[in-house]
Amino acid sequence: MEIFQARQLIAKAEINSEKQHWLDLGCGSGTFTLALAQLLPPHSLITAIDLEEQSLPTEYGENVQIEFKQGDLQDIKLNESVEGVLMANSLHYVRDQIFFLEKLRQITPLLILVEYDTIFANTWVPFPVSFPSLETIIPDYSDLRKIGKMQSRYQGGGLYAAEILFRKRISTNS
Repeated sequence: MEIFQARQLIAKAEINSEKQHWLDLGCGSGTFTLALAQLLPPHSLITAIDLEEQSLPTEYGENVQIEFKQGDLQDIKLNESVEGVLMANSLHYVRDQIFFLEKLRQITPLLILVEYDTIFANTWVPFPVSFPSLETIIPDYSDLRKIGKMQSRYQGGGLYAAEILFRKRISTNS
């Protein structure tokens, strides 16, 4: 996939216009990292994390800084609040997706997710997240919106992009 295609897929996400810090969990070679960098306001920061060592530029787009950290997206310490998280073709590697999404809700109000729209597991997509299954696993205090879709040469169902807005829980204790 080319950067311009990745950008088109996630371009409808509602990203505010203030400088911000994002995480890209499972960044791979950085195609979606660079697409996100084109959408973020100037002087923003993306911390890109991947299990394999990656060679990403340190600056891209409108003076968006990119820092790479090597590590397993499931083992990282999510103790810093960020304005958004991008997961492009990486949630399907997480076995306990409900627990992981709850961890993300603790640190960010916005998740942009790109996944194959399939229910069939394979070596490259061990825990598939079709859009209908995503609707069942996101917390009920979240808003989900499909923001893009495209064909894939790897999966017949294609790819989709979704925006998840995590709302804060409202206490019902009186």
